[in-house]
Amino acid sequence: MKAFGKFIICTCLALFLTAQPAQAHAQLVSTSPSAGEVLSVLPPEIRLSFDGPLIDIDGKTGNEIVVTDEKGGEIQIGASKTNGTSVSVELTSEVVTGPISVAWRVVAEDGHPTEGAFNFSVSALADAVAVTSALTKSVDKKEQTKSPLLFLMLPLSLVAFVVIRRRRIQ
Repeated sequence: MKAFGKFIICTCLALFLTAQPAQAHAQLVSTSPSAGEVLSVLPPEIRLSFDGPLIDIDGKTGNEIVVTDEKGGEIQIGASKTNGTSVSVELTSEVVTGPISVAWRVVAEDGHPTEGAFNFSVSALADAVAVTSALTKSVDKKEQTKSPLLFLMLPLSLVAFVVIRRRRIQ
């Protein structure tokens, strides 16, 4: 009986140690545009990429992207299109500004649905902000290089002032 007990324990351990984890749901890898990004114009499409294949059965999918403006109006054109590990949807060519919401739901090859949402913004001022930010960074770099010189120049000029003044007094 001891041998049979050891056999059962070893078999259970072998099954436990070699068990395969359940298939993971599709995980979002990247978005275009990125979450939180500020753009100067509305992009022509939204594209989401996942870490595994998405279901596409007979041209019908459970994969959907819904894009809305700040008033809640949908701004995508047509249905979402699935291509392997990515899903995309075309956007209107109208001028749209403000916060944009993207809600998505996909079905992974293992049959499990995954969903999520993110936001980005469209602002006519985005280009001006980018230029201002770049200029500020370049000015900051110049100021950083001048700072040590100013730190050294102030005491040196004070010493020079004192030395010159003493020579004039003598």
